[in-house]
Amino acid sequence: MEQLLRAAKVAELLDVSERYVYQLASEGKIPCVRVARSVRFRPSDIDAWLEGQVRASAAVRGLMLSGRERRGAHA
Repeated sequence: MEQLLRAAKVAELLDVSERYVYQLASEGKIPCVRVARSVRFRPSDIDAWLEGQVRASAAVRGLMLSGRERRGAHA
């Protein structure tokens, strides 16, 4: 079983505030495990989530670039 991370550690790894990590967790935007009244994070879930964020960001950038190319072709 992998060691669960606290929100403070996840915040440090992502270079965001601890409050923002809790906000993402409460909104269901980042995978977490609730243990009683605590929120914990599996390192493997955070890695997978982060990889998905990187892919989504790259896809958006790709769409933005293709849109610029189309606009440039009409100029």
